[in-house]
Amino acid sequence: MRTYYKLLILILLICVSCKEKPQKLITSTNTKKVSVSLIIDDKKVKLSTYKLYCINNQDTLDFLKDNNNYLIIPTNLEKNKEYEFIFQYKNTTIKFDKIIGKTVVPNQNIEWLFGIDNKPFNKSLALLTEEEYGSKSINRVYYWQFNLLEFGDGVIFVRKD
Repeated sequence: MRTYYKLLILILLICVSCKEKPQKLITSTNTKKVSVSLIIDDKKVKLSTYKLYCINNQDTLDFLKDNNNYLIIPTNLEKNKEYEFIFQYKNTTIKFDKIIGKTVVPNQNIEWLFGIDNKPFNKSLALLTEEEYGSKSINRVYYWQFNLLEFGDGVIFVRKD
């Protein structure tokens, strides 16, 4: 009789748990958090939606965001391949070529800061040499800064147009 009640309770619990609607959670296999920011001419842009993806030959990998708005590094990103990374927000597109995959796989919590600096350039960003500040051929500078949030120095990629 006791076994019957235990079995009945077990079946009842299973039925109750089956009726709950599963929540769609997007989680990352990487335990490190990657936040994303955008700065245009020294003004931080409030990002609502953006796209980030990388391309290697025929492969295009999309970066998703988890429920806390942290970026999820694609699991099929190959660490030793070169990729073109493309960040898009509304009508703003920032591209960086020849970035090795392992560069973007964090070993700590990190902020990716995408930025655009138009003429007149902000010298405190130190994105250009002294000679380049006066150049007539450079009108815009794109940058992708890795701000490490735990230890060490970050890195910055710069593209001049």
